[in-house]
Amino acid sequence: MSGVPVLFGNLSDVPGPGIGGAIIVTKIALMPFAALAALFFTVRGRMFYAVLALAVGQLLTWVSFLPSFAANELVLTGTEGAVTIYLAVVVPLLALAAIVLALRGRLTAAIVLAVLPTMAGVAAAIAFAIGVMIYGF
Repeated sequence: MSGVPVLFGNLSDVPGPGIGGAIIVTKIALMPFAALAALFFTVRGRMFYAVLALAVGQLLTWVSFLPSFAANELVLTGTEGAVTIYLAVVVPLLALAAIVLALRGRLTAAIVLAVLPTMAGVAAAIAFAIGVMIYGF
């Protein structure tokens, strides 16, 4: 939901021009629907569809990073390289594996893989907050 205000501004400035900007705007517009679908299906106990909605959200995020990967030189060393590899390779593979496992009836494993990128993001935010508390900003 944090990206939704971008939709109400000057769309040629914020996400950028061309197909890359259109991809980012499309992701921002579709992501709340994927998140709400995941929440709806989870509340209703339809975990198969909830996993699919979570995986679609992860794939939308991956697709939105593709224009940045194409426009900029990819750094594959150090911390920045680890983040690039994670976003470009690991996240889509986890989402696709979650979809395949859900289709094969292995819902527990599919759920773990579908929520893993979100949990990694939460862990990174907590680690950042701890670092700020210890060392200052």
